[in-house]
Amino acid sequence: MSLKKSVFLVSLLVITLTLFLSSCDKRTAELPQYKIVSISANPEVIYADNNITYSEISVLVKDDDNFAITGENVTFRSNIGHILKNIPTDSMGVATTTFWDSGDIGTATIEAFIYDVKAEVEVEIQAVPEIESLVFTQIPLELNIDDLATIKARATNTAGIVTDGTVIIFETELGFFVNSEGVEIGGVASATTSNGVARVNLNAGDQQGKTTITARIGHVFVEQDITIHPGTPRYLYLFPEAYEIEANSNQNIQIIAQVEDKYHNPVTSGVGVTFQTTLGNVGAYAATDTNGIAVTYFSPGVTAGTAQIDAVADSATASTFITVTSDQVSSIVFDFQGVVGIQVQGTGGQESFELSVSLKDMSGNLVNENKVVYFELLDYPLGTNINNVGYADSTTSSNGHAIVSINSGTESGIVRVRAYTYNNSGTLISAEKSNIVVNAGPPNSTELTIGGHDEGVNIGAGAWRVEVAALVTDLYGNPVGSGTAVFFSLLDEPGFASIEAAAFVGNENANGDSLQGTAYTYLTYDGAFTNELIQISLNVGGVGGFLHEVILPIQFPVIDMVAVPMHLDWNTLNDNQPKESEIRITVKDGQNNAINNQIVTFSSTLGTPLAPYPPDTGDPYTGLTHVIDGEGGRLDKDVQFQKIECPAPTPAGPGTTTATVTAQILGTQTNNSVTIILFRYVD
Repeated sequence: MSLKKSVFLVSLLVITLTLFLSSCDKRTAELPQYKIVSISANPEVIYADNNITYSEISVLVKDDDNFAITGENVTFRSNIGHILKNIPTDSMGVATTTFWDSGDIGTATIEAFIYDVKAEVEVEIQAVPEIESLVFTQIPLELNIDDLATIKARATNTAGIVTDGTVIIFETELGFFVNSEGVEIGGVASATTSNGVARVNLNAGDQQGKTTITARIGHVFVEQDITIHPGTPRYLYLFPEAYEIEANSNQNIQIIAQVEDKYHNPVTSGVGVTFQTTLGNVGAYAATDTNGIAVTYFSPGVTAGTAQIDAVADSATASTFITVTSDQVSSIVFDFQGVVGIQVQGTGGQESFELSVSLKDMSGNLVNENKVVYFELLDYPLGTNINNVGYADSTTSSNGHAIVSINSGTESGIVRVRAYTYNNSGTLISAEKSNIVVNAGPPNSTELTIGGHDEGVNIGAGAWRVEVAALVTDLYGNPVGSGTAVFFSLLDEPGFASIEAAAFVGNENANGDSLQGTAYTYLTYDGAFTNELIQISLNVGGVGGFLHEVILPIQFPVIDMVAVPMHLDWNTLNDNQPKESEIRITVKDGQNNAINNQIVTFSSTLGTPLAPYPPDTGDPYTGLTHVIDGEGGRLDKDVQFQKIECPAPTPAGPGTTTATVTAQILGTQTNNSVTIILFRYVD
């Protein structure tokens, strides 16, 4: 390049530069005039801790009129570290930026520019000081399960400064940490300090006990023991030391109650547990110890059985059972004390009965021990047996009861049975039952009796009332059971007699007595029909066809008699023929009823009764009353005498003697006599 050309270019460049500078001076003159009134750093010392600590750099900008400048950017820069570079001023004219370390240690010069105005400040970056201490500023000493608590810790370094942003690690052995939303974090959590304090939230969890809370920064830590108490009772368990005890003993059973919360932690000490029992006695109240255990005692009393022990602690409940066994056997009792009735075998009724006894101790408890019990019949009708074995058998008791079956035979009657066993000392324990009845079977036959002569009741108008008894027996001749209905009726319904129809076996007779198998009733009849044959029909327990004939008996009879002639004479020479006297008899009852068909017997001290007139009895010494000449109850009887029965005549007069003729109603003590005089004048 030539020198001329070079000079030209330099000249052109100088001219251009001169023009540019002239133009710039013109713009600067138009800009506002600002000033940085102050610049400060807070704090003036930070640590090379990777932005845990920082310093805020503040600049106050005003104009020439000393008014705060708003909305103008202030530019910041530093020789080391990091800083936010462009920050606008606020309404107070202040622009504040943040300065932090970049890992370097030293003095940082921080410059602030606004247009052509500059200010600077220094911040010392030091190495991070060692943490000297950690302290808990807030921590509970006691919690209940599921409780939520805030724990705070403050860290202090060797410079005595509480550093913000420092991470503190928290640890717990029980429970767990949760975040601000309540979500479980675990047994370890971290938190940064703010105003020198770090805080975490602890959930006490579901386990009771002592736990240690630790706050740690590196090798510096602090610990605090806290107690987590269990919750309220939710579960209750009972553990008796024995499940069986003898009644009326001086022994007790210890019962342990374990009380737990909903997480099965033993509850705290002092929790009350109440107890009650359905049998015996139990301590009503006990308090838990530190292991959640309450202790009470059960005593059996005198009654055997199963005791239910119930326990309550708050909302927790539990039950257990203890068997109270009996003492040794002291008595034996028949379970059924009433009358036992069975039927004769083969008659269609119940033929056996389950006979049971209870074995009891001295307090009346059923004996738990199984014992051999013997049964024997002391009195019994033919064929009655025990267990179809014989008059004796044995069995083994169960739960205090022994049972055998008593079975009927072919005879009815009363059964007396004895049951016995032995206690542990060998003493005989026994009981008897004698109200067992083997009843007869259904009616099979009947026997009928009627009141006899002189047993009737005068009911007036010539009528008599007599008692009728029907004996009802079964197939084997056993009297049927009491209460069996008997219905009486008269065949052909004669108009001169009637019978009371309804009766039953075992009712009372006129004397107030009753007889086994017998039913009583009453028959009324007209005395004028004494000796008439009637038929009585019986229906027994629905079984009919029992028919009996009876003759109506005479009641309180009277005999009137006369002899015609009253004397017999042999007054003709050589008259050796026998002579006769007619005995005329009338028989009436106690109400003056003439009695026909009545047999009368005759006797005489002399002479011979002759065969009667019709009706003929076939016996010269008897006769039968009937109607003679319209008069009822009559009987004429001839008695024949021989001459030789009278003494021969004497010079003093005829030979003479008397004969006594006696008539007696057959079957009674009623009689009468008449005297006949015999005279023998000549031979």
